[in-house]
Amino acid sequence: MTLAAKLQLASIPECDRAFKEGDGEVVIANCEDSIWLRSMIDWITPDLREVWDLKTSGMSASPYATGKMMASAGWHLQAAMHERILDAIDPEGAGRRRYFYVAQETNSHTR
Repeated sequence: MTLAAKLQLASIPECDRAFKEGDGEVVIANCEDSIWLRSMIDWITPDLREVWDLKTSGMSASPYATGKMMASAGWHLQAAMHERILDAIDPEGAGRRRYFYVAQETNSHTR
C-alpha cells in the first residue's frame, strides 16, 4: 500500500512532495477558556502551512465515492479543529494553510 501510494502521489502535480518534508503524527493542542483542545495531524510541513491527512478504507476511494465518505466520516470537523488549533499556534498562517486528503483503498477490487 505504501509503495502504491508513493507512486501515485509522485505522478500528481503538487502531491509529489507529500509526506516528505515535515513531521508525522504531530499532536497539537491549545487551551481556550480553560478547555483544552487537542488533535493529531498525520503530516505537517515545517512552516505549518500544509496539512496532509491519510485516510484508508475498505470502501471505494474513487472520486465519486470520496465526497460522500468525507461528509459521513466528519473529515470537515477534523479539519476545522486542526485549523482552529493551528490558528492559535501560528496566527500569521491563518487563512493560508492548505489541506490535502489522501484516500487509499485497503482492499483490491479486482475481479
